[in-house]
Order: sequence, then C-alpha cells, then structure tokens
Amino acid sequence: MEDKLRLIERNNTLSLVQLPKGKKAISVKWVYKTKLTPNGEVSKHKARLGVKGFLQRQGLDYDEVLALVARLEIVRLVVAIASYNCWEIHKWMWRINISVFKQQMQSEFEMYDLAELAYFLGIEFKQTKLGTFMHQSKYTNDVLKRFQMMECNKASNPVESGILLSQQERDKQVDKTLFRQMIGSLRYICNTRPDIAYGVSLVRIFMEDPQQSHLIAVKRLMRYLRGTIGHGILFPSKKNNKGNNEMIGFSDADWCGDKSDKKSQEDIYSS
Repeated sequence: MEDKLRLIERNNTLSLVQLPKGKKAISVKWVYKTKLTPNGEVSKHKARLGVKGFLQRQGLDYDEVLALVARLEIVRLVVAIASYNCWEIHKWMWRINISVFKQQMQSEFEMYDLAELAYFLGIEFKQTKLGTFMHQSKYTNDVLKRFQMMECNKASNPVESGILLSQQERDKQVDKTLFRQMIGSLRYICNTRPDIAYGVSLVRIFMEDPQQSHLIAVKRLMRYLRGTIGHGILFPSKKNNKGNNEMIGFSDADWCGDKSDKKSQEDIYSS
C-alpha cells in the first residue's frame, strides 16, 4: 500500500483538494492480488486503489472513462516482430536499447524491470534457438482441472469429421452457466491455439440454449487439448527463417452448412 501511494504521488495521478460545501466524498477501496509464476510460486504482491464507481454519476463526477486493456492481437504482433529481429523481450517493455529506454522511462515514471518476459496474462513465453514459443500450458491444465477433464480420453482432432450441430433438433438440456464458462475458457486458449478456433466458433452460438450434443462437442475440444497441452505458436527468428517472408493463405467454405439459418461457413488460415 505504501509503495502504491508513493507511486501515485510521484506520477501526479491525483491532487488533494478541499471537499466543496454540501458535497459527499466518494469512497475508495483497496484491492489486493497475489501474482504467481507458471510454477505456482509467488511472484509479486500487488495493491490497487480504486474508486467505487457505482457511487459516481456521469456528467457530475466524470465525463469519460479510460480502461487500459491489453489486446492480445497486439501482444502477438509485437512478440512476432521482436522474435524475428532477435530482440530480447522484457516484461512491460521490448528491448531495442534497453539501458537508454529504461533511463528515459524511469526518469518520467515509476517503473520496474521484471527481467525477460516469461509469463503474461496466463500466457507463457519461451526463448528457443528457433525463436519465441508462445503457449498456455499452465492455463490449459487449470481449465481441464476446473472442468474435471484431466482424466478424459484424448482426442486426435478438435472437431468430429462431418459434425452438424443444430438448435432445431431437441435434446437434453445442460447447465447454461457451466456451458458458458467452458466456452469462455476455450475462447481465451484460442489466443495461442488457432487450431481450436473453428471448433469453438461452432459451439459458441449455442450458449443461450445448450443441449447435450453441444456439450459433447465442447468436451471433445477439451479432450483434444488434453493430448496437445504443450502445443502453441512459434514465432521464428530471422536467423532461422532463411529470408522467406511470404505469407501463405488458405480458405475454404461449405454451402448452407448451418442447419439452423442455412448460412455458409467459411474458414481462413494464413501462415
């Protein structure tokens, strides 16, 4: 808490003022979090001071909202560029001339160098001779444990060949909340596992009224993940790319493949 208050004061995040007459101060709340490494060890204890937003009114207490969110598409892009150019990647900062960059940033902001990037938002990064390997082994393991799929039979592919899922064919209904939780977890794994993206897109449209056949399809995705936990995305370095910078794309589509609305399904893949 003391470190956070000192950081707020140094960066001039807020200014202390006198409370106007007849006005009531908005309460704040401390939020604590323990950050863990992929091995489950404690990495850092964090504290955040937040204003109770439900007590504020737009136009009176604030005019606009700024929420800083890390877009994983940008994370993948930056990691790919850094890996190709053989740059070292540090957490929160990408190294070009790290010593100069750190001096410039630390003179302006209170920042810490957390060493080479290895774990970020549930995504693991491993530097290899071929390039940067990005995967979610720990997160995938946690998801399988959460939904009791660690002891399941492994599947060789994410989607059964020729499967046609529909909302019209009535079947036994399943727990809607559980189904949505499973879909949400799988969608996050798609950030490093594009091979399950098509399967997730097939089942996510049934979140409003899931049935037993839809749940079986979701569990098949998890059975496939159980056998391919160590898979991920490798961003090759320039040394191992042999000067081949061409992008190769593939696309395919069916005709009225969706039995519910007769829409065609299209898939695009590039590498």
